[in-house]
Amino acid sequence: MAHGTHDFEDDPRNERILIWVNGELVPRDRAVVSVFDSGFVLGDGVWEGLRVRGGHPAFLERHLDRLFEGAKAYIDHSDATLRSVRDLAGTYRGARIGDEGEVRATLKVSKANPWLWDLITESVEDGTDLVGLSIDVSADTRPGTVQGRIRITEQGEVIAAKYGTRDSAAANLQTMTAATLLATLDPPALSSSERVSFEAALAEMSQHAFRAYRELVYETAGFVDFFRQMTPIAEIAELKIGSRPASRTSSNRIEDLRAIPWVFSWAQARVMLPGWYGVGEAMHALGDRQRLREMVEAWPFFRATLANLEMVLAKSDMGIAEHYTTLVTDRGLAERVFSRIRAAWQRTYDELLEATGQARLLEGSPTLDRSIRLRLPYIEPLNLLQVELLRRLRSGERDARVVEGLQLSVSAIATALRNSG
Repeated sequence: MAHGTHDFEDDPRNERILIWVNGELVPRDRAVVSVFDSGFVLGDGVWEGLRVRGGHPAFLERHLDRLFEGAKAYIDHSDATLRSVRDLAGTYRGARIGDEGEVRATLKVSKANPWLWDLITESVEDGTDLVGLSIDVSADTRPGTVQGRIRITEQGEVIAAKYGTRDSAAANLQTMTAATLLATLDPPALSSSERVSFEAALAEMSQHAFRAYRELVYETAGFVDFFRQMTPIAEIAELKIGSRPASRTSSNRIEDLRAIPWVFSWAQARVMLPGWYGVGEAMHALGDRQRLREMVEAWPFFRATLANLEMVLAKSDMGIAEHYTTLVTDRGLAERVFSRIRAAWQRTYDELLEATGQARLLEGSPTLDRSIRLRLPYIEPLNLLQVELLRRLRSGERDARVVEGLQLSVSAIATALRNSG
């Protein structure tokens, strides 16, 4: 039985049901929904995800139709208002927004401006130093996006840490206010030649990183066994901490694992692999370190991307991660796969410092650096304790204290890292 906000009991009779789709009764496994059926109501607006192909949003008109249908059902409007927003959105038909990727079109309510059109929203993960960078990204995406106001969605697990006391709440609000003013009054601007050059470099790096990541995760013999034994993914899947099962099916395939438990399990083992693997190889393969430095200096989007990468690297620890590899029964497999991961981490570390001109991680973000350094000494013994508890549990020990201790270690490490996935 699955547990969560949508509890259900498996019933074999459901496998034989027929579902009405587009005027036809089809078996359950064929009852799929169009990728365009993605618009839904969330908070005070409606949004639609668009895939970018060849530098342009794919099927823009069809996505806009769905977006406005959702808006009609949700927010008072006039047809004239919607037409004006459609005209504004139409300016992106001829604009290049990267060769591949995704953008999110959002219509939301504002007292100052009843309808706002955004093409990107950034989340603030950890540390006040990143707030300004995230707002810079929005300003860089389309000049005038911020205009003295910004909406930031905070993840539930960080609300208490950021706003639990008067002082911390004031500090975070002051930082966001200052960053919003800077992004509004002094927005960054790239020349046409810079944007073409930078986007071409980023596209090339993306291809290298994509290949490296997939070679490790999907093409390395034994990787699934390595991942499932090294990390606490199996134990996390049994915890009642999410609204949905960790995997979409009963298989052990990586493809069927949901994104949050995938990231969460690597974070627990202090590898943080999804946040950095392949980047070092991509930056090295580009072979143009001067252009990388120029991108860091002039392009807020790239600078914010590297800032998030830097934060993830600062929270990872290959020494601690190596203790988790002792949980892998095939020692040859453990050494073979982990040696690749460790070498890739070192290359990413070296390339990042070279591009940013720093002598160490977070040298340019003292607030975040201090925050992470204060927490790390408390996390390390928790990781070592978790490895021992995992070993006992997997050997068959079912003492209630072992189970509870493991659950507490998962919660404590996630709280201390402030990256739950």
